[in-house]
Amino acid sequence: MHDISKSTVVYDVIGRILALIKTGTIKPGGRLPSERSLAESFGVSRGSMRSATKLLAYHKVLEIRRGSGIYLLPNFPDSLLESFPSVDTYTRDRDPILFTQRNECRVIIEPTIARLAAIYITPEQLEKLESIVGKMEALIQSQSYSGYAIEDLNFHNSCAKASGNPYLHRMFGEYCTNVDFFMAFGKTPKLEEESYLQHKEIFGALRYHDPAKAEYLMREHVIYSQRKNATFLHRDSPVFRPGVLYSEVY
Repeated sequence: MHDISKSTVVYDVIGRILALIKTGTIKPGGRLPSERSLAESFGVSRGSMRSATKLLAYHKVLEIRRGSGIYLLPNFPDSLLESFPSVDTYTRDRDPILFTQRNECRVIIEPTIARLAAIYITPEQLEKLESIVGKMEALIQSQSYSGYAIEDLNFHNSCAKASGNPYLHRMFGEYCTNVDFFMAFGKTPKLEEESYLQHKEIFGALRYHDPAKAEYLMREHVIYSQRKNATFLHRDSPVFRPGVLYSEVY
């Protein structure tokens, strides 16, 4: 079991490193400051820094060269920069009201994204999603819950891209991604397995270009995610405001 405060620190560090990459402070192929120097700069332990760099290395953003240092890979996946939440969400999403509001955005926007993705998704995008689903299964087997959380986020970001609407993709990045669901992974029984099966079903609906089924499955998944994480984070049953869901039976 992972400590919630430590998990938050690790994702905070990842967010800061990605921000440095996004602004061009760290150049592709460039060497990062030492692990100790970064830990001191960010005010975190070397253990948290090491966990963050290892996760980024796993996702082929960084390369850790023994005896040489940590380097930004020249061809790192841009999707991670687009999908990873900003640092300030860590404090905002601890507020139960803001948590509900952000999840209202998800349940309003993401089912529509899934419906459009089922119509407009390309063979290349389907191949990428299939790869993500495969990684999710492997990460469950290895009990790498942090890695699973990032692939979960990549799945949803890829669906938003596949909608064929850049404005929906931008809205997803601004309002729908958050770190709430990172926290419950590894600490809620069967969460990863159930989440994986839901993503696998959504992928199946996209692969067979079934917009109605994709929309339904995504709505059910977002409601499930909100329920699990509200219970974990706020020890309370989540409630959407009247009018948010097509059916008020929740």
